[in-house]
Amino acid sequence: MLDEQRHPSTASRQPDSTRARPSPQVEATRFEALDDAEAPQVPPSWTALPVLEIDGEATPVAPPPQSAGRQPAPERRGALPEQQDEILVVSLGDRTPTVAAGEHVELAVGLLNNGPRPATFIVTVEGWLDPAWLPSLPVYRTLQPGERAQLTLTLAPPRHPASRAGEHPFAVVVRAPDAYPGRQSRVAARLVIEPFYDLRLGRPTPGRVSLAWFRREAWVRLPVANGGNAPLRCELQGRDRHGRCQLSYRVSYDSGLQPNPARFLLQPGERLWVAVRVTPRQRPVLGIRAEVAPLYFRLWGRGANGEVERHGGGCAVALAPWIGLGQMFAAAGVLLLAVIGMAMLALGALLALPGPAAGEPGVDPGATPVAVPIAILVRVADPVPTRPAVASMPGPVPDGMAAPPAPAASTGGVSALGPVVLPEQVTAPGEVLPSPPPTATPVPRQTMTYQQMFQEIGARYDLNWRLLAAQAYVESGFDSLAMGSHGDLGLMQILPTTWQEWAPALQVNDPFDSYSNVLVAAAYLDYLRTLLGSRGYPQEEWMLVAYNWGPDQLLDFLAAGGTWETLAPELQDYATQIRRLAATIPAE
Repeated sequence: MLDEQRHPSTASRQPDSTRARPSPQVEATRFEALDDAEAPQVPPSWTALPVLEIDGEATPVAPPPQSAGRQPAPERRGALPEQQDEILVVSLGDRTPTVAAGEHVELAVGLLNNGPRPATFIVTVEGWLDPAWLPSLPVYRTLQPGERAQLTLTLAPPRHPASRAGEHPFAVVVRAPDAYPGRQSRVAARLVIEPFYDLRLGRPTPGRVSLAWFRREAWVRLPVANGGNAPLRCELQGRDRHGRCQLSYRVSYDSGLQPNPARFLLQPGERLWVAVRVTPRQRPVLGIRAEVAPLYFRLWGRGANGEVERHGGGCAVALAPWIGLGQMFAAAGVLLLAVIGMAMLALGALLALPGPAAGEPGVDPGATPVAVPIAILVRVADPVPTRPAVASMPGPVPDGMAAPPAPAASTGGVSALGPVVLPEQVTAPGEVLPSPPPTATPVPRQTMTYQQMFQEIGARYDLNWRLLAAQAYVESGFDSLAMGSHGDLGLMQILPTTWQEWAPALQVNDPFDSYSNVLVAAAYLDYLRTLLGSRGYPQEEWMLVAYNWGPDQLLDFLAAGGTWETLAPELQDYATQIRRLAATIPAE
């Protein structure tokens, strides 16, 4: 800045009314980076002035509307109004200066004291400019009557996304409150900032994912950012060298999956995590170890005045074969057991042959043959142990179903739902269950096997009945009177709070009745499946983990960026054991 000076009496102060300053507003990122703590922070971007000073009065300016999770596109800003005073005369050498971000441009300002008194001119700038771009303002210059002066203002927007490309209206304002109070001149201009492009593509995380028969998809997070000052229309494309994987992308939580390549818009300074879903197009049929397919990404960005391309680091996708080393050992073990079983059957057939005649050498007739025990893991063909049900409402009862008992009354400190286990529902070992009250009518229940019970309840809630049977075996070992260390009840080990919440809606009240217990568990599993499916986790594994761990704990874990690989091993084993056990139960 040339030929400028500061007024000696006001060099240490800057009046609040001399200029209007824009205030930055920090905008949220469009995609929350899977709630990971390592998500990049979004730098601030300038939007609009909340207040604009015109003729000494503050005029509010409404900010542009913002949609949730998206950075608004810059609106076109009109020129500020002009006002030329007959005494305080000001002129500009260039009304549309142009500058590249990170450089500076000089603006010539002419002053004329056209009044009868000496005056100290105060030069300020108002409008859509960051005050940091004009660090030396305001400028003070004393002029005698009829004297002219030439000032040079330096505009230096930094190379930063906040220095948005395009036109920035501003006005040079001149006042002389000491000699001519109430007078001012205002000359409008536009600062044109040229665009620059800085597109960034980070390394995908995790660096290695695995796909197997029990894990049909994997997710990779890819950070992208626009460090330039102009919007970019981006195109993200991934590929693997062998063409074994199929990719799809989710740019934000509220958007669906896009095929390869993904297209999206990045505003200046915007950073986001793109979620990439990897699914196998084909996997090796037979192999000793997993086949590794390298995955690479490329990002294009197209702006109004140019194009930029970036290549990102790749990650590895391990494709487990359909028949691996573990399956080979399992098949060998099954074959060995089959051979041993056939040999034992043959031995039993030989032992069953008639013995030799009396007096001939042979086997001692008094010898006892060795019995071969047969262990049945899940006894789905056994009948379900039933408990007497009590009818609570008059009217006909469907065949094979027990009418729900009347709800317990609220007395003392017991909740309106009543106790989870009624005193008359508990007996000592070997004690006979007392008869129901005289006013209640016992309702007969048709005898059914475990398989029939699981099939009937599974069809009601669209659940795999073999999954219910396997879960009952893992939870209680098919013990309908089991009680866990945390008060877990019955065949499916339902917590008392869960029973009190769901049993009234299903009109059941005996947690130790097998049918009632499985009915409440199935309704709760259906609720968990719907809840997790709405959050993008429809797999059976997550439903089983939520049943065992609790939905609140699981949702907090997933919101913090947790994945199946980072889940506690005991929770993984719980879900995996049930699903593997269910696969061993015959369909019929």
